[in-house]
Amino acid sequence: GVFFQQPQQQEVPPKRQVDMVEVLSAIESLYQDELRPCGRILRKRLSERARARRRRVGSMGFQHLKETCQACPSLVVEDEAGGDWCVLLRWRPPTFVNVHDPTDSYPPQLWFDVEAFFNGPRGAEAALPGGRYACAQVLKSWGLPFLAGRSLGQVCHIVQLAISDKKILGYLNGKIVPYARSLNRAKEAAAQIRQPFEGAPEPGQNVASWLALRQCLEDLLGQPRADGRGGVPLADFKRLIRVTYKFDVSETALGYAKLSELLQDPRLQDLCAVELTPQGYTLVPNRRASTASTVRLLDHLWEEGREHDTQPAS
Repeated sequence: GVFFQQPQQQEVPPKRQVDMVEVLSAIESLYQDELRPCGRILRKRLSERARARRRRVGSMGFQHLKETCQACPSLVVEDEAGGDWCVLLRWRPPTFVNVHDPTDSYPPQLWFDVEAFFNGPRGAEAALPGGRYACAQVLKSWGLPFLAGRSLGQVCHIVQLAISDKKILGYLNGKIVPYARSLNRAKEAAAQIRQPFEGAPEPGQNVASWLALRQCLEDLLGQPRADGRGGVPLADFKRLIRVTYKFDVSETALGYAKLSELLQDPRLQDLCAVELTPQGYTLVPNRRASTASTVRLLDHLWEEGREHDTQPAS
């Protein structure tokens, strides 16, 4: 007779058990640091605490951790944009630092000390981790006097402001470095002379003008997203324009050092707006467009044409 061998069922590895006491302790530590316990930060904190105790750090599923928190009556899990989530202690009021808040509530002396440090012999050659959280941890570990008494959440906020507002820090090769050594400064210089910072476009690609950029935005933002919300993550914007419309978007060629600032220019404000979410900047359609915006746009384009016509031939 013919015998058929039953296919062997693959064993599904058991989920890593989560110690609920340790989860609660990790969340409590984030409260003490004034950091909102979003899922990715909580998982990172659990791994840090396990390494500190020289315990084995296994892979913990993001969804499994969420389900574990949802099953605990002491916790409240809230979904956030971008697929992340946050877990809060049910009976404790949140007192977190909003690391994205552009408001500077710190004394001028702090910024004087921060700038002096990163211009000094120790800080000038610093190459810190590229994430706010890890960068703030390193700065705290250095025992800098001007950060004494500051929570980790406050130091994360200080790092953010030092990059986005104060021009004390910037990015280079995935690291946070003093502004003088950063790509941010090089882009500022390119923006002043309206030159593409990235170099020549690839074959078949053209650097987008204001008019081309508007046409791309009108089409791109008119397409519905899969989640039905509309909008494009800023991190994906240049790639989408390059792949879909065969244009390179160079913010420096249009006079800006930051893409987020370029997309808030008056020449585009009738089309789009930049919104800051917990997961980063998102470009969304501006549904509050007005006739006045269109008139201002035409004025700007007319001025741009005059400026171009009066440039000396090279």
